[in-house]
Amino acid sequence: KIPTVLGLKIGEQFKLSELLRATIATSANDAAATIAEGIASQNGLNPTDFIALMNQKAALLKMENSHFANPDGLDDDAQFSALIDIAKLVQNTIKNYPEILSAAASDREDIKESKTHGFYYLSNWNGLLGVYPGVFGLKIAFTENAGYSTIVLSERSKVRLAVIVTGAKSLYDRDASAASLLDQSFGLENIPAANITQWQLKQHYKVWNDLINKTKSEILNHKS
Repeated sequence: KIPTVLGLKIGEQFKLSELLRATIATSANDAAATIAEGIASQNGLNPTDFIALMNQKAALLKMENSHFANPDGLDDDAQFSALIDIAKLVQNTIKNYPEILSAAASDREDIKESKTHGFYYLSNWNGLLGVYPGVFGLKIAFTENAGYSTIVLSERSKVRLAVIVTGAKSLYDRDASAASLLDQSFGLENIPAANITQWQLKQHYKVWNDLINKTKSEILNHKS
């Protein structure tokens, strides 16, 4: 499985932009939790209050089939959504949150070591970024209940599209399905299909695996 935590350490301090990149591009659950805790603390709230604000925002966006129970999207019986609601959230993100779009488009922008925190690799696990033409985001996910999921944004010939895939059985199925949906949708605007191949995706995954192995090796060497 793709790593879902960075391993942030107690006492480290980060810029919000760094945590956004970690949350959006790398899908790091501990970064998402840190954002929630930090914003809540700065406003005299606790993490539970932050979840309440998430649900208030969902209500404002008329996400009528959604309820949040945690900030990181992990499986919870009290947490659920629907694709139409996710589409509303994506539309609002595109319109109002350029900083999230910037984080989503970051292919590889690591968190550099500073006086307040250590170094962290931040690869973007969006399988179509840099592979399918015009892709600039947005978010991947995996849980046991939801399967492999992705939201992909692409713009070609001034046509901007968002596709949502959930419940895929593998990384490849997730990304191949998203690429196929993009091809079909762009085709309605007479934009030629990209016809992404299995080889292209596998090469992309190889880069990820090499980075994962490098990270594991560095961690082991550091411990020794």
